[in-house]
Amino acid sequence: MNEKIKERCEALLALINDYSECWSCGQVIRDASLLVPDTLNPGKYRSVCTACKKETMRTLFPPRELKHLFEIIVESAEMNRPILVLVLSRTVFEVMIDALLYRLIERRYTDSEIGDSVMSNTNYHTKLKIIRDITGKTLKDLAKKAGHDKLTATLEELTNKRNAFLHEGIATKPEKVDLVSKFSTVRQKPLGDEDALQAIKFTIDAIDFFAKTFSENGNWIHPFEE
Repeated sequence: MNEKIKERCEALLALINDYSECWSCGQVIRDASLLVPDTLNPGKYRSVCTACKKETMRTLFPPRELKHLFEIIVESAEMNRPILVLVLSRTVFEVMIDALLYRLIERRYTDSEIGDSVMSNTNYHTKLKIIRDITGKTLKDLAKKAGHDKLTATLEELTNKRNAFLHEGIATKPEKVDLVSKFSTVRQKPLGDEDALQAIKFTIDAIDFFAKTFSENGNWIHPFEE
């Protein structure tokens, strides 16, 4: 495996045990030392939050369910299958968009049945619109606020590569080729290590983006108080 890809894969897997969310203040913090096993509740964690200074339960972030996806991303990179790395990285992002929307709905004291209905009956693009309506910011604005200015541009690149594969069945990307004088053409180039690297880095950046955005929206808000 390419050494750079190996390093990125190790960084990705490390995220599983780095971030956690405070049950009290809702802040998502990257500090593995906060994941102290709760002796009274096996399998759960409890420690003093560095944000609110309260001793409380902590939840793994991102959700433990994503661990399997992270592992498959790494396996796909090891097998030199950049298209699988790319598709799965895009899947992780969509899963986290769902989690962000549910958080925004839940923290406004929305009835769980209404929240579940919204989540199960809206598509990805509609969910982005609802997130914009609730936060007053587009995905690009949220990413910029979290310090990830290039996140949405990379997301678009990954989406285009994924869609090209889904529609044409060939894992390629357009490449501009200079001919003579001022003339150039575009040809299709197979996906390679650089595409796998891009997708893995995107996932790492996306988790940091969601951690900061979750923290920004950690408070419980009564609808009539907004």
